[in-house]
Amino acid sequence: FQIRNQGYKNLPDQGGFPASLETIDQLIEYTTALIWNGSVWHTAVNFGQFNYLACVPNAPCAMTKPPPAQDEVITMDRILLSLPVKEMARVQIDISYSLSLFSPVEKFYLASVREEKEDLRTETMMVDEEEVECIERLVTRLTAMQKHIEKRNEGLAIPYNIIRPDLTPLTVQT
Repeated sequence: FQIRNQGYKNLPDQGGFPASLETIDQLIEYTTALIWNGSVWHTAVNFGQFNYLACVPNAPCAMTKPPPAQDEVITMDRILLSLPVKEMARVQIDISYSLSLFSPVEKFYLASVREEKEDLRTETMMVDEEEVECIERLVTRLTAMQKHIEKRNEGLAIPYNIIRPDLTPLTVQT
């Protein structure tokens, strides 16, 4: 496996990744992990950066003072004097904004307002009826999840949209 021999080659026991997959259950487990990490997890971590990092005190890219000492009294003035200068704060905001954008060629799990897409079947080369049915079940479940998220977001001042299926790319484009 390239993952074991290249991706985890410097980790003890290659990060616990097996040298071979012996059962269908193992294949399902590792395939699910790869899909999850390459799409949903990546979406949750990557595309939400601007929402969090645009408020510089959440995670400042630089500090102008060292961390407070153990017994130091922390005041609002101490916090404000520790935050980065406005030029560095602007760089942080710009970078987090750029990292939160979708690629112009991004493919999403569900059709969205952002792009007119066909269902997943047209995005693949699968022709076996069982595989097509599996994709259709996935799309049905994701559509139900999408409706649940939309209902939950109704009336919220700031809706939670990070892992909406119509905004979750099929894969990592970058």
